[in-house]
Amino acid sequence: QYKYLIISILLLLNILSFYSKSIDLYPDQLLEKLFIQKEEIQNFQLYLESNCFYEVRISRLGTIPAEFKMAIIDKNSKLYDSNKLLRNLLDVDKISFQTDDLARVIGKESAGNGKVELIVSIEFYGKSFENEISQQPIPYNIVLETLYYGAPFSVIHIIWIAVICLIFGIYFLPKLINYFTLVK
Repeated sequence: QYKYLIISILLLLNILSFYSKSIDLYPDQLLEKLFIQKEEIQNFQLYLESNCFYEVRISRLGTIPAEFKMAIIDKNSKLYDSNKLLRNLLDVDKISFQTDDLARVIGKESAGNGKVELIVSIEFYGKSFENEISQQPIPYNIVLETLYYGAPFSVIHIIWIAVICLIFGIYFLPKLINYFTLVK
């Protein structure tokens, strides 16, 4: 019930703040040390490429009892259901999506030309050790990361190292063990 109310309010505020400044966010670009207030909404202009998988990831301090709310909106103000796409893991809030041939987010009908916005707000829950933490600006980092086979590019290197170690373990390790046991 409250989720739909919050998303509706975010959408309304985004429409009303059409002329407000939005922050440009390009693929594989990390924006560090951004700040957001309790009832503030920030707009990010996403520059997407066609036929790609993306993940928007927001990381925050773990000592702040807060959760980021994100919604994807195209130029026609059609809301993409971010509740199904939102994932919260430790101190990181994520939303994943895919684009089509025209760089539109797949999941809703859109006549957009690749102009997609992400709106971000923060919701406090629980109680912090510091009483006035909800009145202070909350620092966070945000990145729009391109996914390859469902994983970020930085993880692909680790996967290759694991495959090489596996091949070494399966093929060469038994031969080395046999060699050293025969030498004795």
